[in-house]
Amino acid sequence: MADSMKKMLRMLGKGKTPDASDLSLGREEFVALVTSAVNDGFVEDVYISFCDSAPTSSLLSGAKLTEKGRKRAKGFFH
Repeated sequence: MADSMKKMLRMLGKGKTPDASDLSLGREEFVALVTSAVNDGFVEDVYISFCDSAPTSSLLSGAKLTEKGRKRAKGFFH
């Protein structure tokens, strides 16, 4: 899951909105990843919506990187 966290933070740092399919995760894994990112203080103001017609598709809306998340994401760009 560490690779997925890196990818999610990197995408958010670039202003993109990752979904479960971008990270090759199922719904439960995606929710666990986002929950972990929130609990670790990397993101805030997160809303997750799911599309029933595509079970692996979910949208991470409104997520903002915190200062801690920005620093962590910048470290992943190198």
